[in-house]
Amino acid sequence: MVNAVSFTISADEAKSIRTDRYIKLRMRPQDFSNWIGVDYLILCSGHIPMWIAKIEDIALSRCDDDKLKFRFSEIRDVWGKSDDPEYGAAYEPFRSNLENPKLIQFEGDKFFTIGETLTFFDNPEFTWPLTIKKAADRLAETYGVDPEQIEIVIRHQPLGVKVS
Repeated sequence: MVNAVSFTISADEAKSIRTDRYIKLRMRPQDFSNWIGVDYLILCSGHIPMWIAKIEDIALSRCDDDKLKFRFSEIRDVWGKSDDPEYGAAYEPFRSNLENPKLIQFEGDKFFTIGETLTFFDNPEFTWPLTIKKAADRLAETYGVDPEQIEIVIRHQPLGVKVS
């Protein structure tokens, strides 16, 4: 049994997912425990699956009230794949006009192997020199702590010099 939750996402969210490798979604605090055992997010345009995102981990942000951060290990493009026989068989139980989000339980994993794997883009912020502040902010976001808790130490050891 594979558990997935569908969400309708905006064009801006779709663009940021490819660079950030995550999405933050507002949840009611009483719903946080419902995410145990969810394997995938089905990211939709309207009611039509666009991407299938494999959840690597879920974190509760201390900075953004009532938001969960879903980090992805893989995203598959299923847009326009309805002619694939596996897609139709797997998609039929999912098809509905109900509002997203909703939990869908799939009997097998065939729907999650359809389509091509999308590559993540390099983060454009890192094309410029990386400052200590930017590095601390990114590390704080990654580990769910305040930036003030991050300490960065840089040491330089010239080539050929051995430290004893």
